[in-house]
Amino acid sequence: MAGKRRSGKAHTDVEGGMRERRTPEAIPPEVERGLYLDFMDQHYQRWVDEAVPALNGLSPREAVAAKGGRSRVAELIRQIEHGQIMQQREKGFAYDTAWLW
Repeated sequence: MAGKRRSGKAHTDVEGGMRERRTPEAIPPEVERGLYLDFMDQHYQRWVDEAVPALNGLSPREAVAAKGGRSRVAELIRQIEHGQIMQQREKGFAYDTAWLW
């Protein structure tokens, strides 16, 4: 739009609209906790049977049956557990990974 001038009014209307934008309300803690735990459960239920690049494309279930795979899976589970420790500290809830062992 070279050569055309924009009116100051349009610019002001955009700024006004931005000021009126409301911030989203926080998710209630009990809802957040439930959504998080459900998501993590579904994720890790699938994860045990999905190809994992860190396991050379094997699933964790396949890797534990392969030579040297058990220790690699154990290391991944320890990393997952560490993430859940951090989640617990930050949010006050975490996913229980005990069943992965």
